[in-house]
Amino acid sequence: GIRDYKVTGVQTCALPIYWECEAARAYNVQGIPFAVLIDKQGKIIAKNLRGEELEKAIEKALASN
Repeated sequence: GIRDYKVTGVQTCALPIYWECEAARAYNVQGIPFAVLIDKQGKIIAKNLRGEELEKAIEKALASN
């Protein structure tokens, strides 16, 4: 599960309603997993990145704070 990967940050799960939940509609989630990076002001700075692209986006976001 999520604890095995030591993932930090906000996690949400809307089982069993999947794409009908408010979070999925708000962020246009179309697949799982789906990552949304949000800055301190609540602005979406990246979404649906994986692997190295996600790591680089996180590093860039942290460096700019």
